[in-house]
Amino acid sequence: MSPDRVSPTAPDPPGGDGRLIRTGLAAAARGQHTKAFENFAKAAATGDAEGQFRLGLLYARGEGVVGNLGDAIMWFRRAAEQARIVIPAKESAGRRAATEN
Repeated sequence: MSPDRVSPTAPDPPGGDGRLIRTGLAAAARGQHTKAFENFAKAAATGDAEGQFRLGLLYARGEGVVGNLGDAIMWFRRAAEQARIVIPAKESAGRRAATEN
């Protein structure tokens, strides 16, 4: 599956607003990039890493917004910072579960 597509039945990521992401992805698939931008921007404003990443893609591609690589990089960095916080927590939980058996 392409990274630009998500299953409509996929669970929402923890701490994210999956509804905004799904609506944004659907709008982008229909070529409604301005609508996609609005949804991703709302998700990004709440700290949603997926929304921040998708917003970065729109800026990088110039879809629904004037292309701006500086803004794209800023949003990619914010998404990456969120991922650094989430991933170690998941890894340590996995290690705890493995050592408890």
